[in-house]
Amino acid sequence: MSVDNIQKSDFAPWAALWREYQATVHGRAQFTEDQVQDTFSRLLDNDEPVHALVVRDDETCSVLGFIHFSPLATCTSRKPICWVLGIFHSLDPSCSNGL
Repeated sequence: MSVDNIQKSDFAPWAALWREYQATVHGRAQFTEDQVQDTFSRLLDNDEPVHALVVRDDETCSVLGFIHFSPLATCTSRKPICWVLGIFHSLDPSCSNGL
């Protein structure tokens, strides 16, 4: 497994995982296609304050999970901290190999 920046070609697997994450973690099952597309577009836009990384299977290159995050300024440091907005993977816990 490896961690990589999200790419345009990741839309379909990311969208399936994101919908599952929303339903499982937040109890929100229904989103319009426009809402899903808008969220994904924001994750790809370097000018947006939200970002995403994906976990890939090294053999198949399939997307297994994601993390959404945002750098956050603090009063106690000039360096931003990383605010995790959501993390989710589709692996069975018994085979996640430290994901």
